[in-house]
Amino acid sequence: MRELEALPEAGAGFLAAPEGEVKTVVGPGQRLTVPVGTPHTFWNAGDEVAHFVCEVRPALQFESLLETMFALVADGKTNRKEYRTPCGSR
Repeated sequence: MRELEALPEAGAGFLAAPEGEVKTVVGPGQRLTVPVGTPHTFWNAGDEVAHFVCEVRPALQFESLLETMFALVADGKTNRKEYRTPCGSR
């Protein structure tokens, strides 16, 4: 399996992600870089709704992964350790 680099950019609100022991927060127009091979999560770091666009390089079959993940959630085929909603709320 090849490694992917994620480049999320906040569109509205504030997006947070851990970088090692440090939590990084970005606002509209700012971008995080998640290095290849780094486990990561994102969350809304503000009080308002957050929107972001994430570029994944190289894309490979990432779109298919997302389609499968959303279908499993919609069909109720995830457990407590997996995403329960398409937005990843736990």
